[in-house]
Amino acid sequence: MLVRSLLDCLVEHNMTAQLPPLYQSGVRYRSEPASAESFRDARATLERGHGDCAHLAAWRCAELRRSNEAATLVVTFAPHGRSKIFHVQVRRADGSIEDPSKELGMI
Repeated sequence: MLVRSLLDCLVEHNMTAQLPPLYQSGVRYRSEPASAESFRDARATLERGHGDCAHLAAWRCAELRRSNEAATLVVTFAPHGRSKIFHVQVRRADGSIEDPSKELGMI
């Protein structure tokens, strides 16, 4: 799955960034049009001040891994017309699901 591979690379890249914790950064959730999906790293997301579910979950997952928690990404797909849209969340080491997008303003 290409989306999964891109997200895993993004998490690994984000692990090298020296940034504030996501929830203290001032960054907010903002969706992207499906036709303009990007995979921005945490630094670019911080500079813009907003990110979508992929940007935020990849940042949070990297943050948790840097603190030695075995966090992973959860990617779900939902039908959307003739295509599918995806949503990304974080699975914590205890099995719970954390949704940075909801924490940062997604309704």
